[in-house]
Amino acid sequence: MKRAHAAFAGLGRLRVLRILFLAGFCVVLSRFFYVQVIHFQHYAKLGENQSTRRMNLFPARGAIVDAIGVPLAINADVPYEAINDPEKPVKKKDRDAESQKRTERFYPRASLAGQVIGFVGRDGYGLAGIEFGFDRSLYGQVGWMLVRQDARQRKLFDLELPRKEPEDGYTLALTIDTRIQEIVEECLREGVESTGAKSGTAIVMHPRTGAILGMANYPFFDPNAWISENRSVWANSAVAKVYEPGSTFKLVTAAAAFEEGLVAEDDILHTGDGKLKIFDEYIHDTHKNGDITFRQAITVSSNIAFAKVASKVGAETLFRYIRDFGFGQKTGIDLPGEENGLAKPLSRWSGRTLVTIAMGHEISVTPIQLAAAYSAIANKGVLVAPHVVRFLKRKNEVVQEQGTNPIRRVVSEKTAERLTACFRNVVENKEGTGYEARLNGLAIAGKTGTAEKIDPATGLYQRNKIVASFVGFFPAEEPEVLCLVLLDEPVKVHSGGVAAAPIFRKITQRMLHSQELDYGVRFFAKTPVAAGAGATEKVRAPDFSGLCADSVLARAERARVCVRISGSGQTAASQSMTAGDEVFPGEIIRVSMGGAGLSKKVTVPNVVGLPLREAVGRLNLLGISIKISGRGAVVRQSPAAGAILERGSACSLTAG
Repeated sequence: MKRAHAAFAGLGRLRVLRILFLAGFCVVLSRFFYVQVIHFQHYAKLGENQSTRRMNLFPARGAIVDAIGVPLAINADVPYEAINDPEKPVKKKDRDAESQKRTERFYPRASLAGQVIGFVGRDGYGLAGIEFGFDRSLYGQVGWMLVRQDARQRKLFDLELPRKEPEDGYTLALTIDTRIQEIVEECLREGVESTGAKSGTAIVMHPRTGAILGMANYPFFDPNAWISENRSVWANSAVAKVYEPGSTFKLVTAAAAFEEGLVAEDDILHTGDGKLKIFDEYIHDTHKNGDITFRQAITVSSNIAFAKVASKVGAETLFRYIRDFGFGQKTGIDLPGEENGLAKPLSRWSGRTLVTIAMGHEISVTPIQLAAAYSAIANKGVLVAPHVVRFLKRKNEVVQEQGTNPIRRVVSEKTAERLTACFRNVVENKEGTGYEARLNGLAIAGKTGTAEKIDPATGLYQRNKIVASFVGFFPAEEPEVLCLVLLDEPVKVHSGGVAAAPIFRKITQRMLHSQELDYGVRFFAKTPVAAGAGATEKVRAPDFSGLCADSVLARAERARVCVRISGSGQTAASQSMTAGDEVFPGEIIRVSMGGAGLSKKVTVPNVVGLPLREAVGRLNLLGISIKISGRGAVVRQSPAAGAILERGSACSLTAG
């Protein structure tokens, strides 16, 4: 019985096990059916996701080129060792399995237009300048692809998996011409260094279209080395620098007076002994001008005369013209970082504000605002928006083109012509503050500016810290070029006429005589040799022998011919046409430079009318020694302006 009972018990346990096993099998089978049949698509997708990986396909950043197609920003493959800190080498697993290189942004012209172009960060996004402002267009659109990977995370490329190709960024063409940009930067650097200025800005633009042909800031900035550069040089001062303009702002006062019919060119203004009390303070003129016409007041930049004209114009009218000329608001230039400037509302004007704003104080502007305002006069009274981008293109197809953008008419064409004539007198008249900007054979209209800077600590003007500027355009009859030059805190010379105007002259001079530009050939040929003479009348080829490059250019201008300078020497050794030969205006004479060391000959500048200190500084820069008699402003000089002296020779100055 015991054996039978034990056998029966064993059979029971076996039956239970069979039942349990069958139940488990049914559960597994149902789960299998659930996964493989009912939710097959869901779990297949999960498995696919575990064995595939989505990779981004990055586009090629669009290039930036100048107006004639010269590359300014491109992409270049560089090894990892050139990208990463050598003390922190990249681990092999972190590198791209297909390549040991990486694409980086490269700027082949280094610091040329560095602040305008800006730079790209290590993540491939623009951080400053054009690179930042047009980042979306330049960056392109990211694509993607799916790749399989094994258990060791190794990529197994499968051409049948879906993918989306990236779209490369647009190529961006600027209005800036590297041939002009190089001239502007070289002349600006020379000017800043020779005057001891803290910094400088220069803008060259086409006044009728608003196209920026050159825009420079010194000290320069190399975007290839943006990490190591001082951040203070990243900013584009041409659009971001805010300053009191001084006498260049007298444009607005004169424009309002002419347009409203309040003053005529020959109206007499009483300036007395050069001192006028306004409330509890005095305003001064550089010289005692007595009774002068308004034309003369513009020529010599009389503060007292403009104070009296401003009183006739009135606060509301002057403020309206300030706004119409675009001050206190952005110009709309297609560059990031532009400032509004400061034109305080009428409600904040004091009793003295009308007079001080008329002279360019109690108002802050940017260089681009001032350039645009003068362009309105050159453009027959119409204000246009400045721009630096010509067009965007992809695969040789232009998709967006930037044209002329007129904003508003500021003054009538007649008023613009009258102002141009007055500004020509500023440059062409020996008493004019802009006489140092003149070029023989070329009609230039312009205005100087000299403004003391405010001490942030005291709120008072500092006589030893100056912003000197000059802005002009040419040819005055049909302007094609406008140039603004600004120096911050020049030390050796101070006024805009002595510090900034010569830089304008040098920029214009080198543009006219550039081997790659045709300005000189066109402009000189248009100018008559004498009153009544035709453009075909011939002139005499000058003698350039023994002159330095600057003196060669100066002598060429007086003769109204173009020169093409070659060679690495310091003095002219030969020329393609014999001195005295008859040539047509604008004809090209090739001059070969030879010799070594500094040129022994220099051209004497005109210093009559300048304060004695500034005249001495101007002559010292050229290596000319000075003999002085008297005090005050220079009334006579010997030898006269234009004479050729040996370096180290003396020039006698009589002041009174």
